[in-house]
Amino acid sequence: RSFVPDPAPLLVPGAPWEAGFVGSPAVVLFRGRTLLFYEGGARAGIGVAMVEGSVATRLGDAPIVTPALVEDPLAWWGVSEVGAPFALVVDDALRLYFTGRGAEGGDALVADASLPVEPNDSIGLFASRDGTSFVRSPTGPVFARIANLRAHLGEREAVVRVLPEGAEITFVAADAAGSAVSGLARA
Repeated sequence: RSFVPDPAPLLVPGAPWEAGFVGSPAVVLFRGRTLLFYEGGARAGIGVAMVEGSVATRLGDAPIVTPALVEDPLAWWGVSEVGAPFALVVDDALRLYFTGRGAEGGDALVADASLPVEPNDSIGLFASRDGTSFVRSPTGPVFARIANLRAHLGEREAVVRVLPEGAEITFVAADAAGSAVSGLARA
């Protein structure tokens, strides 16, 4: 099959926090509404709009996920970026996965010297039962590698599937050498 693009854009930057950029769309049908989640700005946050026909209407003037909302002093701190949303409905809950850049884990000890943990990309989760109010996962990232972070830059751009035998997450993994590969993890 082929697709015929609608001549008008579905969503254009308009809110100040979007800083002239909207991208990484993720669309889901939830409680009879088509919701479009998108990255605004340069990984400045995630916004949401409702889609009706060929028109998307923002459901607020501010992002629903920001670095400050992701921040947790014990589980995920120094969060500076969020973006790349992926939305999924499981039972009666809307799950919004995203990429966040921050630090988790603790400092490393190498030859009696402490090496501070470095920020990296990890996959976080906000959830909603009504599609309006969202709550972050209380344990920090839902998927992160906490070993060998100096060579490993993290996981980003999640796609999650819930299968009868369990959930699986596909993601992009990057390293300091500039390599990016697709990874797969199962729950």
